[in-house]
Amino acid sequence: MAAIQAVEIPVRIPFGNDRISAVFHIPEPAEGGRYGAPCVVASHGLASSKESGKYRQLAEALIPRGIALLRFDFLGCGASTGRPEDTTVVGRLDQLRRVVWFLKAQPFFDGRSALMGSSMGGFLSLLLAAEEPGVCAVAAWSSPATLRAPETEEGRLRSWGLGDVYFKELGSPDAPLDMPPGIRRGLVVHGSADDVVPPSHAEAIFARLSEPKEMRVIPGGDHSMRPEAARREAIRVTTDWIERFIREDSL
Repeated sequence: MAAIQAVEIPVRIPFGNDRISAVFHIPEPAEGGRYGAPCVVASHGLASSKESGKYRQLAEALIPRGIALLRFDFLGCGASTGRPEDTTVVGRLDQLRRVVWFLKAQPFFDGRSALMGSSMGGFLSLLLAAEEPGVCAVAAWSSPATLRAPETEEGRLRSWGLGDVYFKELGSPDAPLDMPPGIRRGLVVHGSADDVVPPSHAEAIFARLSEPKEMRVIPGGDHSMRPEAARREAIRVTTDWIERFIREDSL
């Protein structure tokens, strides 16, 4: 069996007048032949970017198993166009949908996908998994069970660059601010020392998932899944979970 190598391919995904910056990590046989591969779409948190080390580390764990990863910047973050003050939950969910549709058109993609996200990215991944029946599995790290932030949080959220449109959305009864019930094949990963999103949110998410489901609270892990030992464990359980259901869907 040929050794599996990784290829990194940067792309710009059209989204209206904006462009979403993304990078594919694709497994490829050493001799250069192409083959179909499943892919994980990784979504970053509210004020983060695709350059967070956790996504590269997850890609490095998935590639030897023949699984690709696509990491991207939401608009207003990283190398994507757009402004942070225009961020909304609905807007980010639409951007994630667009990224998944873009993935489906790629010649290397074999049709099997999984979603992974950290913090708000995990929440959005759960929302999309609820409406995308073709998703093999979803993993949420350090994610909130609801985005209905108390008023005391507004100062911190504004310090991250969020604008009035975001806070107006938080008051809308129609905004997707709570996790829907019934999502299957969900993995919840949370650090026991997370002081940004308390571990009680992981318990609330887990209670709303349907079987098969799993929850892992990583001892000592913070919101960014540090220290390194905590991150390695989170990556291990996430990679195992995703591979399990991707393999099941290939049978």
